[in-house]
Amino acid sequence: MSTTTIRIEDDLKARIAAAAQHAGKTAHAFILDGISQTVKQVELGQLLTSRQKRK
Repeated sequence: MSTTTIRIEDDLKARIAAAAQHAGKTAHAFILDGISQTVKQVELGQLLTSRQKRK
């Protein structure tokens, strides 16, 4: 596993911390879940686009 550093505005960092606490997760886990979900959405969009182009 590698490490990536991101810069987050203080306001967003506070919102992430609050949302993560509400979800019962660490901020780290919450951020990873968000990134994973976004990647899946993009990949699905690419798959759908490629299938539409084949028609």
